[in-house]
Amino acid sequence: MMVSSVEHTVHTYITLFSYHASKFFFPLLFAAGKFTFNDGSQKDLIYLNGTIPVPFRGTNYNIPVSIWVLDTHPLHAPMCYVTPTQDMQIRVSRHVDHTGRVYLPYLHEWSEANSDLLGLVQICIITFSEQPPVFARTAPAPAPAQMPQPQHPPPYPGMGPAAAATTAMPYPPAAAQPAQQRAGSAQLSQEHIRASLVTAAEEKVGG
Repeated sequence: MMVSSVEHTVHTYITLFSYHASKFFFPLLFAAGKFTFNDGSQKDLIYLNGTIPVPFRGTNYNIPVSIWVLDTHPLHAPMCYVTPTQDMQIRVSRHVDHTGRVYLPYLHEWSEANSDLLGLVQICIITFSEQPPVFARTAPAPAPAQMPQPQHPPPYPGMGPAAAATTAMPYPPAAAQPAQQRAGSAQLSQEHIRASLVTAAEEKVGG
């Protein structure tokens, strides 16, 4: 199988990039895969896959990226993507969209004479150090455990809802019976007194 001049150029360019990238300790490896374009068409392309070291606030972060190289490379700019892991989430900005696609002036102004993959990686590092393209995905906070509510007895008798009628009365209903008895006793005493007076009067008249 004969290798076209375009494929030979791409292979040579990639080999040169790998040599220079190794000096910068970029853990990027070349692989072959099927790329799906916006119109749904697919094509087998070579791409760089791995992480690039990005300094941010005194700490280096390994940002996962994929750089797809067209078969017309280096005539046309590659397609660069941030590929977050499961514990990362894309931070959408003017340089990165929700799919992870990277947009940079370096890519927009790509030229065969003045642009290369190594320069693209270096520009990505500088740009991402100012605004990281990903952030750690926070785990959902566990729901607070429902503490059992202690069943306190009412502080005073009759303070519960069921005893509302009882608390409205100053005394239990049973206390009404002696009151009736006292009223009857008072009535009987008056009758006895009246009878006694009548009897005394009759005896006095009779005497």
